[in-house]
Amino acid sequence: MSCYRDARYGFELDYPVDWRMSTPGLFARSWDLLTGSGCVMTLRGPDMRHLNLVAGPQIATHSMETFRAEFTGYANRRWGRAAPAFESLSIDGVEHFAAVYETPLGFAKKYSVVTPRRVELAFTALLSVRNSEASRAGLERREAEYDAIVCSVRYSGGRHGTVR
Repeated sequence: MSCYRDARYGFELDYPVDWRMSTPGLFARSWDLLTGSGCVMTLRGPDMRHLNLVAGPQIATHSMETFRAEFTGYANRRWGRAAPAFESLSIDGVEHFAAVYETPLGFAKKYSVVTPRRVELAFTALLSVRNSEASRAGLERREAEYDAIVCSVRYSGGRHGTVR
């Protein structure tokens, strides 16, 4: 495994050695300037796998109920799709949130992890591409790989997390 470390926000995460970290492009640098988020990156893996990350100060405290309501409204307004499926993640005994939803490109998963320093890590993973030949087992393997990367987030010597 390779490791990404962000000293500014005090977290690190592991990712497979056959993945690479992309350099932020013009859009990402512009987004950073507009939002004040200090970390915008994409991890790219084989077979069109990618995991986007935006990190920055947490704007509001979330509960699972508010995350569900806000994200369901967002998915409905943005894509007019059915309600997302929600999960909770546990990292160092703290609950975080995830949602699987349908986009025009296929299915995606959004993760929201908040560190003890009140930094929100928002991950987005593409699970499937519309009209692809991917089997359900292939989708489950992709999702498990993304879950493992997100649950590897550590801060101040923390333990790895799990998805439920």
